[in-house]
Amino acid sequence: MTRFFFPLVILTLQLLFTSLSQQDDSNYFLEPADVHVINRLPSQLKIHCRSKGNDLGERALNKDQEFSWKFKTNIFGTTLYWCNFTWGAKFTSFDVFNKTVKPGCQDTIGIKMHCYWEVRSDGFYFSGNNKDYQRACGWP
Repeated sequence: MTRFFFPLVILTLQLLFTSLSQQDDSNYFLEPADVHVINRLPSQLKIHCRSKGNDLGERALNKDQEFSWKFKTNIFGTTLYWCNFTWGAKFTSFDVFNKTVKPGCQDTIGIKMHCYWEVRSDGFYFSGNNKDYQRACGWP
């Protein structure tokens, strides 16, 4: 019996970690989340968002346009997405989702977290419900 136990444990762990590393809606172990970036500037905003394993590409958002994406957080609580923001001659980069931001994201009846970022001429505003925005930081 012991000669089958070790291979069975290895196979089970391999299946578990393969399942946990996938970022699709079929994985029930991980929390679903989405991030929204909304351009409230008077002109075009360029953004480039990514995580360690997922480059979302460069985007150009016109006034009042939004870019959003969905993902599943990892089991270790270390999911990280960051964006580069360029508006004219101004540039900055910061984390739009991490373990510090996550608690502020609205959880819709225990189903999904929503994180909203509005980019304005005086800085970056965060909300968990797309209504009550708080200034998070300014442009450098």
